[in-house]
Amino acid sequence: MADFNFEHVQYTTLQGKKAGSHLLILAGVHGDEYEPIAAASRLIQTVPEILTQGKVTIVPIVNLSAFRRGARTGEDGLDLARICPGNKSGTISERVAAMKAAGLLPIP
Repeated sequence: MADFNFEHVQYTTLQGKKAGSHLLILAGVHGDEYEPIAAASRLIQTVPEILTQGKVTIVPIVNLSAFRRGARTGEDGLDLARICPGNKSGTISERVAAMKAAGLLPIP
């Protein structure tokens, strides 16, 4: 099993001119579904033009293990969308699910 932490998760946080709510957009839950990843990447380019209030954080690929395999599941064979709330001491997918479910992604 590969060691895992969230340092590899790339994200973009966009801030409006006025304070407001914080929206978190996660994509790439399944590594073989490229459309959400492309859409999230496109949002990173378009949201700054229209964001006037609040903050938006976009994570194009939350399940890097599955993405690297080009598969629905990570290296442990588990489907991230089916194992929430996960297990912080479990396999790579269970740990991602636990962090996601607990709102503990290290994102400002």
